[in-house]
Amino acid sequence: MRELFMSAARYSLWRFGCGPRENLYGDSVRFGCGPRGVGRVGFVGKSAEDAKSPGGKAPMMKSIEDQKRGARMRGITARDSLTAEVREELSERISRAIMASEEYKRAKVIMLYKAVKGEVKLDVLEERAAADGKKLAYPLCVGRGKMIALSPASDESWISGTYGITEPAAEKSESVRPEDIDMIICPCTAFDEQGRRAGMGGGYYDRFLTSCSGACIAAAAFEVQKADEVPAAELDVVMDKIFTEKKIYSGAFSGWSSEKFDV
Repeated sequence: MRELFMSAARYSLWRFGCGPRENLYGDSVRFGCGPRGVGRVGFVGKSAEDAKSPGGKAPMMKSIEDQKRGARMRGITARDSLTAEVREELSERISRAIMASEEYKRAKVIMLYKAVKGEVKLDVLEERAAADGKKLAYPLCVGRGKMIALSPASDESWISGTYGITEPAAEKSESVRPEDIDMIICPCTAFDEQGRRAGMGGGYYDRFLTSCSGACIAAAAFEVQKADEVPAAELDVVMDKIFTEKKIYSGAFSGWSSEKFDV
């Protein structure tokens, strides 16, 4: 029980940007929607070797982690500049865009998150998905850098973790295997048009997502969080789709595209 409490505390610190920073690697692996493995890999960003000067002595640019930290902070600042009322309205638009997607319609098991601070709220999506008979799963940290998916049995299956973050109670929830999840909606601090996403820097989602072999992996974000480029490290999983209140950014082997929508 003590270990679970400590794990939840570490997860809470990470969600608020106070936890460990672990994504200090080279290039980013590109994963697409559906089975992950051979043929679904591509690289973005620059490795530490590429960043060196021709003489191999001094770096020519900031490290990937420094660049990501900058993109993350700019995205959070832009997100927090929205009023609570505007965030509520835009969150509903984003939820409706997700519900209108083919991926949502096909999904039987969907992994969501409980929003904290200025994140996109998914309350409307939760209610609709439950009414549609879909199984809902939520993340819980169980160790350093490790996350599992749990499906709460009832409204009594929730606890208030550190800093008031709502988390599923492990003893009152059903464990969900990553390979059984059909669609995952990730929280986001910043994103770009190539599908790269910045979280809070702990790497919990990226490690978990590599095991989700059949899921469409998406992020929910406000349009103001879009960056020109979000640097990516080796563990960073590129999104299949990014839903904002204005556009749906979609990934494919041939490249990325975006489409406007009206909901």
